[in-house]
Amino acid sequence: MRERHAGEGQPVSVEDQRPRGFGFRWLAGGIALAIAGAITLATASASAGPQTVNAELSFSGIATTANILGGAQIGVHPGDSVNFVPSTVPTAGLTNIPGLGKALDSLLQTILGKTTGYQITLHLPATFPGGARNVTLGACSKQKNLLVNFPTKGDYTFTWSAVAISPLCLLPANIGSLAGNQLKNAGIALNASNQWVANIHVATNAVPGGISIQLPGVSIAPSLPIVGQLPTIGLSGINLPTIPVTLPSVGGGLPGGGSSSGNGGGINGYTPPPIPIPAKVVPFPNVGVGAGDGSLGGGFDALPTSGATQAVPTTSTGGASQPSSAPSKAPTKEAAVASAHKLTTGQLPVLLAILAIVAFALVTGTYARLYMMKHPG
Repeated sequence: MRERHAGEGQPVSVEDQRPRGFGFRWLAGGIALAIAGAITLATASASAGPQTVNAELSFSGIATTANILGGAQIGVHPGDSVNFVPSTVPTAGLTNIPGLGKALDSLLQTILGKTTGYQITLHLPATFPGGARNVTLGACSKQKNLLVNFPTKGDYTFTWSAVAISPLCLLPANIGSLAGNQLKNAGIALNASNQWVANIHVATNAVPGGISIQLPGVSIAPSLPIVGQLPTIGLSGINLPTIPVTLPSVGGGLPGGGSSSGNGGGINGYTPPPIPIPAKVVPFPNVGVGAGDGSLGGGFDALPTSGATQAVPTTSTGGASQPSSAPSKAPTKEAAVASAHKLTTGQLPVLLAILAIVAFALVTGTYARLYMMKHPG
């Protein structure tokens, strides 16, 4: 748009009146703001405070957003809290769905909890935060969940048992009991028991998530009229090795995450060792039942996801299972694999700065080329 003329009668446009460096200064300012925003984001992510991890104690083990099917071990960071809730079916993986994932998980948990009236009892040892205690949780119980904070590093092992179901919370506790002793007054009793085991690995580089399933150790010690007490029958618990897999989530990568890719037949460059045939059949030989013992005799001797000595639950006939050793401080194999594929706090800002410099160079070169094409003289 021509508005006025120079002294020699040559028309001069409004655009030509702008300083020659006007566009470049705006471009440089925008790139500087982008670099500052990237560094601020990296610093905020690195200094993120403690988090709360929802852990569902389900039929297939302990499940979280990182361990979507269950298993026997989850990893958290020092200062994090774990919210334990009972669940018949693991639904924590739904929270990885963008948008409505969390709402869908909460809705299903409420429906399943009220419909089944599933109740469990946690057997927490003296080495667990808060001390030794038995805690019953369920939609029909006085306590619906248990929030535990883990301030220090270590491995914390506990067991839990399914104790009752009460559809719509209508059945009395003795009727819905899973012990199978409803006809005990008539001399018929199953004296059934079950036990899952869980390990909370607390470390700076927490073990990554993955795919695993745990089946509980179960036993029955039936008694019949006239015949009396029959021999105890038991099955050992089974815990499949964890396959490390990182899933996308609304809040970013999962704890200890990294991209999953096939490499040499494994995932994230890690190939689990082969499982001996006896271990496939009875992977935890100490979880079983001896003849004449009416409760689970023993516990998981060692969790497959730990390379160090773990706390070993022990069971007495008259009480709950209690792990006997203090938390272990040694890092696990999964922690080493996670740290090998994970950016540290100091590496992330450096990487972002390098990317910003490369982007700056590309944009500057492009701008200079366009400028020279527009002003060849």
